[in-house]
Amino acid sequence: MNKNLLLFAFFLTALFSACHKNDDQEPLPNSIANRTNLIYIVADNNLSAYASRDIEEMIMGYKNVDQPELNNLLVYIDDYSTPRLLQIKKQGSKVITDTIYNYTEHNSVSKAVMSYVIGQVLEEYEAKSYGLSFWSHGDGWLPATDQAETTVNSRAFGEDRDNNMYGEGKRMDILDLRKTLEEFPKFDFILFDACDMQSIEVAYELKNTADYFIASVTEVPAYGANYADMVPALFSETRTAEQIAEAYYLEYYENYDKGLNEEVPSRKFDIKNSAATTTKTVSTTNKYPYGIAISVIKSSELDFLAEATKAIIQAEKSKGQPINTKQVTNYDSNYYNFYYDLGSYISSLSSADPGIFQQWEDILAKVVPLNLHTPTVYSSYANDYKGGIISIRNSSGISVFIPNNNNFADAVHWEKYPELTQAYQVDRFYSYYLDYYHNYRWSVTMGW
Repeated sequence: MNKNLLLFAFFLTALFSACHKNDDQEPLPNSIANRTNLIYIVADNNLSAYASRDIEEMIMGYKNVDQPELNNLLVYIDDYSTPRLLQIKKQGSKVITDTIYNYTEHNSVSKAVMSYVIGQVLEEYEAKSYGLSFWSHGDGWLPATDQAETTVNSRAFGEDRDNNMYGEGKRMDILDLRKTLEEFPKFDFILFDACDMQSIEVAYELKNTADYFIASVTEVPAYGANYADMVPALFSETRTAEQIAEAYYLEYYENYDKGLNEEVPSRKFDIKNSAATTTKTVSTTNKYPYGIAISVIKSSELDFLAEATKAIIQAEKSKGQPINTKQVTNYDSNYYNFYYDLGSYISSLSSADPGIFQQWEDILAKVVPLNLHTPTVYSSYANDYKGGIISIRNSSGISVFIPNNNNFADAVHWEKYPELTQAYQVDRFYSYYLDYYHNYRWSVTMGW
């Protein structure tokens, strides 16, 4: 056997040697389940307390699931306790949480661990369809690890601090996430209950792994989804992705802007953004007053969008001029200049020919069948990273990075570090991210 294969086999054996299945787990009925949903929670970080609350909400929500005997809800959770696989199920008239497996401590954002857990669930809980939800920090397409010489916070999906509250967390690169998910049959949907994951780069990279993606173009409050509302939607048989997004949005819509001016003791307000590990203090008892953006992407339409977008971008590139982005909607409040609105961007390029943009918008409407957002949301990047409210009234439901950005160096972040204000320093960081960006299928397809 190849030496590397031997080492890999040894690693897996050691990693899961203490994996223990609960002997009291009831066998599945002979009939194949309608759907198995796996919620993959990476909470070995400063979101750990919120994970416990969300599991309580899941238990509440499962009470309203039709035919629970044919609908499996599995929850993998890695918090400050040892990682474990839970099943939320009905037992008589009650809904209980049954521990199916306990694992040894491991890195839940590694390809090996994620592949093992997902494979385990799909093998043991066979169903006609499968849904997958990722719960953690999340920030989109940027590299999962910082360069030692940079001061820019890393992004990607998840953060596992290896049971060390003050440690530097490990993250999963989106390219690695794609490689992991492509090992399995296509999921009906993938939900990201995490910040900033509804970018065109992420969706296009993962387009072969799920029929639909449900996520946010903006930061998400640490409370995330109200699972009491959303769990029944996870098992809906029609308009599943849309029903999930609607259930996610409902609590924020109903509570939007309520209680913000109440004179009550302040509480900590966290966000599911690995770059924003500090909390912001606000004066409200309402968990959901700050608004949300949640949209649905249909993966089968993405290639049509890519073709139409490439034509516009290539026409702009032929002019040989850097792209002016000052009028393009910016989701990180001009702090990093990594997240822009795709619709706003394309509109700025095709404004001279309204007909071309209208054709592009018609294609976008098929890619994004549902785009829900409140007029404003909270952003930790606003007001020079002090936090504040930003407008997203014209959000298209998809974010994008803009290479050849004439305004990249105008980002507030660079002004906070005098040593980075020199052009060659900014260019060095820009080149690092741009080099990485070229690994993405979206970048290659656009001809960047």
